[in-house]
Amino acid sequence: MTIGIIGTGNVGSAIGLHLANLDYKVIFGSRNPTSRKMLDLLQQSAGNAEALGIKETIEGSDVIFLAVPWEKAEEVIKSVEGWKGKILIDCTNPLKADYTGLSVTAVPSAAEQIAKWARGADVIKAFNSIGAQVMSNPQYGTDRAVLFICGNNGKSKEAVCAIAEEMGFDVVDTGDLSTAKYLEQLAMFWIHMAFRQGMGSDFALKILKR
Repeated sequence: MTIGIIGTGNVGSAIGLHLANLDYKVIFGSRNPTSRKMLDLLQQSAGNAEALGIKETIEGSDVIFLAVPWEKAEEVIKSVEGWKGKILIDCTNPLKADYTGLSVTAVPSAAEQIAKWARGADVIKAFNSIGAQVMSNPQYGTDRAVLFICGNNGKSKEAVCAIAEEMGFDVVDTGDLSTAKYLEQLAMFWIHMAFRQGMGSDFALKILKR
């Protein structure tokens, strides 16, 4: 399985390096795949990553993590026509510029809008309501951070669950893609606690059951 990472900010870098160090074949997609930042990422990837252009990364990957700012998502997705058979993991949050809320109004969630743009892809919402530090290390003593996911295709969700569990997460399937709106609101709660309440970005959520 080849995994593409579109977006090399904190989130994309953390996910890509974690997976590369788990011996997944990773392609980092960038407008400038020979940049110093990209070369530094490749040096940390245990020899399991390469850097290509965005179009080439999407075309050459089985599973693609979309970790770009929301305002760039449509352009990136529409740069490739052949989404059929791809699993597209939507890590985005459609944040307003001042981080006071979500900006999506045309459809219930960013994930559902992405599914309209990436026709033929199996869109799975995940990795949007946790911090990059948790993506690098989801283990808290004997506990594992919860990762919430949703999507319409059961087999694709199973594939994403397997990847996330190998990364160390306790994965919780919240239902079909229509529940992405709740996960995007959960991201707003995370942002509020991390930055406005001063909790910092290295905390995670946990579900307890009897």
